[in-house]
Amino acid sequence: MRILFLFSYLFTSCNLAEPPAKAVETFRAKYPNAQEITWNIDRNGWHEADFTLNGQKFRADFEASGAWVETETKAKWGDLPDAVKKAFQGNDKKKDIVEIELVDSKSEGKFYDIEYRTSGHKQDIRITADGQVLGTDRH
Repeated sequence: MRILFLFSYLFTSCNLAEPPAKAVETFRAKYPNAQEITWNIDRNGWHEADFTLNGQKFRADFEASGAWVETETKAKWGDLPDAVKKAFQGNDKKKDIVEIELVDSKSEGKFYDIEYRTSGHKQDIRITADGQVLGTDRH
C-alpha cells in the first residue's frame, strides 16, 4: 500500500507534459499577452498550450521542434458566417452538432471545424468563411 501511495504521489507531482523550450519560445512570441497557460500533449503527440487571451480561451498546438501547428477557439452557431451555415446544412440535414471551433492552421489557413454526429459516429467538417469545404474526418 505504501508503494502504491508513493508511486501515486510521484506520478501526480511530475509534469509529464513539460513542453520543449522551442515550443515555449514560439508560443511566447506568437501570444505574448497570453494568460493562464497550461501545457499537455494531445492525441496527435503535439505539445498543446491551453490559454486565455483577452478573456477568450484558446488551444494552440506545437511540434517538438517548436513549429506552430494550429490554434483553436470555441465558436457558436450564431458566430458562423452565412456561407459556412449554408455549406454545412447543404451537406447533410441529419447532423447533430457536438462542437464548433474556429481554427487557424499553418497548413490550411483559417476555417470552422464543425464536429457532429451522423449515422452513429462523430465526424468533422472543415469549412472556410466563404463556404468552401476543405474536407471531412470521421472518428
